[in-house]
Amino acid sequence: NYLLRLDPKEIILSFNNDDGNNFAGNKAAEKAKKKLSSHFDAEQVNIALPTKKDFGEMSDNEIQHWAGSI
Repeated sequence: NYLLRLDPKEIILSFNNDDGNNFAGNKAAEKAKKKLSSHFDAEQVNIALPTKKDFGEMSDNEIQHWAGSI
């Protein structure tokens, strides 16, 4: 509801970038995108996963590079 009131130009989903057999973060990001896409244009909702498992494993420089690429 809060996002609907804000009407953002872009929504970036960034959940954990899980690997192996458990892609819970990746699946959660897709599920959230699908749900948000029913309220926003498809171009407004994007997934940008961290380059490592999560942001806690990334250095400040890696995070800045990630942010600059989205």
